[in-house]
This record gives sequence, C-alpha cells and structure tokens, in this order.
Amino acid sequence: GDGGAKAASGASSTGARRRGGRGGRSQARRNDEFDDDQERIDMSEAELAEQGEIVRGFLLDLLDAFGLDGEVVATPAEEGAVELDVTGDDLGLLIGPKGQTLQAVQELSRSILQRQLPGDTHARIRVDVGGYRQRRREALERFVRQIAEDVKTSGVQKALEPMSPPDR
Repeated sequence: GDGGAKAASGASSTGARRRGGRGGRSQARRNDEFDDDQERIDMSEAELAEQGEIVRGFLLDLLDAFGLDGEVVATPAEEGAVELDVTGDDLGLLIGPKGQTLQAVQELSRSILQRQLPGDTHARIRVDVGGYRQRRREALERFVRQIAEDVKTSGVQKALEPMSPPDR
C-alpha cells in the first residue's frame, strides 16, 4: 500500500523541482517552511535592499496597471527574506478569494526578480496586501484553537480541510 503514496508524492515533488529549476535553487523549497531553516541564505543588507527595490518597482507598476492607488514598502527581514507591504484603498482585487491572487502576485514577484538578476542568490520574497496575511494568520490561529478545544472536550478527532502551504 505504501508504493501508491510514494508515487503520488513523487509526482508533486517533481513539479516543484521543475518550477524551482527554472528560477533558481533557493526558490525550489519555498513551499516548505521547515526547509527554509535548514539552509540559510547569506545576503548582505545592501543585496536585500536592492532586490527589495526591484520587486517594489514591479508592484508599483502592477498597481498602476490596475489603476489602483497604493504605496509599497520593502523591508529586509531575517534569513535572507524581503517583506513587501502594499497599502492603499480597494486592494481586494490583488488579494482575491482566499488570497489566491495575492499568492500569484508573490510568485510573479519572484519570477521578476529572478529574470532581472539571473544567476544571483535570490531573497525569499513575501508580499502582503493591506495586512491580509496578518489578519488571515490571526483568524487561522483562532480557528485552530477552537478546533483543538472541541477535540479536547469531545475526545473525537477532527480532520481539517486541505490548506495552501502558507496557511499550513
């Protein structure tokens, strides 16, 4: 019975490797938060700031293309990451249902960075729009605590619906 599970997981990991192979080594692991801790990206503040500016420019152009007014702040973070916060009015279009558009914008941001700086070490890019990720994280934490309480009091196991990697 184990062979089937291996085949299924093998199929999905080759997809991730193929995507990562195009864009640079450091991005191949992006969906697994635990792996990020194993290999630290060693980048100077200046490199992080430069890469943050490239992505910031892309996001500002994206806002313009959609006719949206907004600001983008790039902040170098821990372990070779750059956080980009997009703020403004009516930014729901860039978030999408359950943050799917936001996830796509983040993927595009990574691709732009890799195209502009081919072969370099790339920062991990995290994009947030209107504080959405922070609010979603807090809502998920409340939800999970409630489920844990229910399981504790009832003694009955519960399965959660499938989640995207950032939500996990």
